[in-house]
Amino acid sequence: MVDQGASGSQDNYSNNGFLAAIRIDPVAAKLVADRAGDGVRHASELSHGLTATLRAVIARILPAFPTLDAADRDRVERDVTRYVAAQIRAMPSFLRLPYQLALHGFGWLPILRYGRPFRALPPAQQASYLALWSEAPISPMRDVIKLIRSSALLVYFDHVDVRRHLEAQRSGAPSMVETNPAANE
Repeated sequence: MVDQGASGSQDNYSNNGFLAAIRIDPVAAKLVADRAGDGVRHASELSHGLTATLRAVIARILPAFPTLDAADRDRVERDVTRYVAAQIRAMPSFLRLPYQLALHGFGWLPILRYGRPFRALPPAQQASYLALWSEAPISPMRDVIKLIRSSALLVYFDHVDVRRHLEAQRSGAPSMVETNPAANE
């Protein structure tokens, strides 16, 4: 999958960390892209339950500003969840596995307090439980939420629908601004 270049090794990447030293083989990249859309959950993907917990956390974390209609909000939440899940999947296994275990714990521990898992709690209880972890005296608990929050907010404010609404609100125009295709060329 990685073109090893003239040197015949991947040491350029592993030793000095320059991503520019790696060239992706187009055939392998196509196989990876095809595999991603095959509808089958692969070992590196998050479970459906973990993804649902992640989406519920993201729904509580994302700000209400700018005001998005329900369809846009749903699309943005899905896209942000996909991005954060990809960030978790991209972690090296020695970090990813403990992080996923912590996220499972986050999702299921509310049963002890509220009688239901996190994703089944009403929004007010979700916010309360999320605050408990965000402000926990135990650093790993805070870090689980911090990774999700920082990645989610980054992608949220960079999402095309959010930027469009922000620009429309800034200019005083209605939030359903049509983009000029000629400006994107």
